[in-house]
Parts: sequence; structure tokens; C-alpha cells
Amino acid sequence: MSVEVGQVLFSSPNNITVYVDDLTIFENNKNSLQVGNLLKIEDGNHNFVICSIENIGGTITNNEEGELWKFSISCMPIGFLEYEDEDQYKFIRGGKVLPVPTERALLLDDTDWNLIYSNDENYNFEIGSLSSNKNQKFKINGNNFFSKHSAILGSTGSGKSCSVTSLLQSVVKIKGSHNLNIDAQKNAHIIILDLHAEYTSAFKLKKEQKFNLNLLTVDKIFLPYWLMNSEELESLFIESHEANSHNQISQFKNAVILNKKKHNSQLQEVTYDTPVYFSIREVLNYIKNKNRLTTYEDEEGTFLAVKNREKLENKGKNLWEELDFYPSSGTGKDPILKVKVSSGEGFKGEFTRFVSRLETTLSDKRLKFLLDSKDERNNLLKTNDFEKILKQFIGYLDN
Repeated sequence: MSVEVGQVLFSSPNNITVYVDDLTIFENNKNSLQVGNLLKIEDGNHNFVICSIENIGGTITNNEEGELWKFSISCMPIGFLEYEDEDQYKFIRGGKVLPVPTERALLLDDTDWNLIYSNDENYNFEIGSLSSNKNQKFKINGNNFFSKHSAILGSTGSGKSCSVTSLLQSVVKIKGSHNLNIDAQKNAHIIILDLHAEYTSAFKLKKEQKFNLNLLTVDKIFLPYWLMNSEELESLFIESHEANSHNQISQFKNAVILNKKKHNSQLQEVTYDTPVYFSIREVLNYIKNKNRLTTYEDEEGTFLAVKNREKLENKGKNLWEELDFYPSSGTGKDPILKVKVSSGEGFKGEFTRFVSRLETTLSDKRLKFLLDSKDERNNLLKTNDFEKILKQFIGYLDN
């Protein structure tokens, strides 16, 4: 049976004010008259408007009998219980009409709670109980919730991480450090990006529980750079605001494509975005060599002016290893080579800053999992290891 607590004093589409003029009624129902709890208010047509309590205020006056308390409760209408027949109701979000002043405000009974939070074939995923009514289970449409973006918000220490943990434990059926699906695996895969290492303990069960936790720490994960597309590679290695960034992109793209073709000769067509192995170190050497490149000519042709290397042809395939070039000799002859050394086909130092940034990025230990990806046997991951890379995320463990 619903308990009457007051009457409507003011009504608008986004605010209904309920007036309570009896201190005894207020005190007896104080646990139910809390911010966030619900009230139902008659609308004069056998229906009830459902409101969420937002603010509670009170005034006190003195008279011959002593102190006289009066209370006002500000509510937000969220839906209504629509009368069908034979005292049967159905909860509907939104509303048709608003209650007018003098209409009665009542507390919800168990039947009302069940109507509002009833589950059906769609709303059947239980994630907890209501803070305002511990006996009322709260169920959502799991497919909708997990197929869309969701956010759990709250101030520091309010329990966001615990809420996320509880939700995910509900999905995989962990309760009290026990795997409830131990005899009927449901094959649900969940990936958690745990930046602050908060969640491991919530999913690390004893061996006899047969729960699959694939823990990928920064020391174990491998995610090679060559899986990146062109935009991702450029965002990592190229500064887009530099004056000659377009030249950097052009030469970087050319070097990447050539190197992909070098290491994947079995493929007929390779593009800038093809997710196949290439050596970023060789790409760095290529650009560094082009930046310092000098050549010389003799009767046999044009050769790279490289120290301790004779007759090295001026071809791209010879630029993958780091070379030590002679400087340009200008209009005269180099005193060692005895020929004129020219820098006409190189970048003439234009890419020095670009080379420096590439070297800095490649030496960043934080990016080792990305730029120096090796498997558990310390083997460099290449194109043929693509299945192994995917399997670390979505594959089965031994158990």
C-alpha cells in the first residue's frame, strides 16, 4: 500500500514541487525521501507521474504549540504509470499530462518498483541493485549497452573503477572469486586497456577455477609499427607543422614503399598502407644517406662517394645501410679520390632535423613494444607472424 507524504504545490514540465506540512510524516519516511529516490503523484486520471527527487528544503516557524516544520520537495518528472484495466498499470517514459496543485504525492510500493524496473527478454542483464532500494535488481539491455559508447562518471574516490569491475565481472560471471561459468564457457572476449594496473586482481582467479586471463603487460605485448597505416606512421615520425613537412612525407613514403617491396618480394602489389613488414632502421638509413649523399663520376659511370667502399653504384638498393660519405669538394677535386665530389642528387642537409627526430623516436625505450617488436623467443616479428600478433589478443590460451 502506497503511503501519502504530501501534495503538489507547483507543477512545470521539468519541476514538480511537493509540499509536506507534517513533521511526523517526514520523519517516519525520511529514508525514502532522499535525493535520487522516486515519488509517484496522482494526475487526476487514474494515472501516476513518476518523479525523481532532486532537492529537499524546509522552513521552521514558532507558534503557541512550539516549532512548526514544513518541507518542500523538488522533483523531476521522468515517466508515468498508465492505467490499463482492473487496476493494472504499465510504466512509460516521458509523460502525457502533469499533476496540478493539490494532487497527492505518494511513496512507491514494491509493485511500483517492479513495474518501473521490470525485466523482459531485452532488459535481462543484471548489473546490480538500486542504491535507493537494495531489494530492487537493476537490469539493462546488454546488447545495447555493450555495442555503444558508455561512460561511468564520478569524482575521485567515488567508485568508478569498482563499477567497471562489477560490470565486467557480471558479463563473465565472476562472483566471490568463483567462475560461475566453469562448466559452461560462454566464449566472451573482453579487452581492458588498464593504464593504471587496477583491474588484474579482479580477474585473476585460482587455477582450479579455469578462468582465462590473458595478461598483456608492456614487457609481453608486441604490436609492430608496420601494422600502422600511412596516417599513423606519419603522426609518429613526422612533425606536420614544419615548413618542409610535405617533402619529409614524400621521401618517407618513398622509402617505406621501397623497403616493403624489398622485404616482401613475393607480393605482386605493395602500397604505403599495406600491412607488411619493413625495417624502420633501414628507412632511417635511407633518408640519412640521402640527406648526406655525394657522388663522383669516372669513365665507368656515377658512383656513391663513400669512404672505404669502391665503385658502389648510385642506386636506392645500396642506401639501406648507414654509409659514411665524403663531403662535396665543390669545383675542385677531392684530395683522396682525386675526382670532383658532388652533392647534386642528395638532400644537401635539408633533412637533418628530420633525421634527428627519427633517431630520437627510435631510441625511446617507451616505444620498444612498438618499434622493436619481438616474440617470446626474441625473434623479430615479420609479415608471416601476422597470425601470432592477432592471436595474442583474440586467441585461446592453453587452458
